[in-house]
Amino acid sequence: HQALVLPLVHDQPVGIEDELRSFTRQLFEAAAYMHRQQILYGDFKRSNLRWDGKHLVVIDFDVAMRVGDK
Repeated sequence: HQALVLPLVHDQPVGIEDELRSFTRQLFEAAAYMHRQQILYGDFKRSNLRWDGKHLVVIDFDVAMRVGDK
């Protein structure tokens, strides 16, 4: 399995609202990155996301494909 790790812009202690905002931002950044790379992921679900309180990791690219690949 491959993973996509996105670092936080600000590495500082955060409250739950800041943590949720960071998680959401990183989720959208991951989707935007895959879009720019022409990767069809299509398997965003809770079990394919890892969150350590600072970093979001998207896992399980088994069904992902690059646009144009067969």
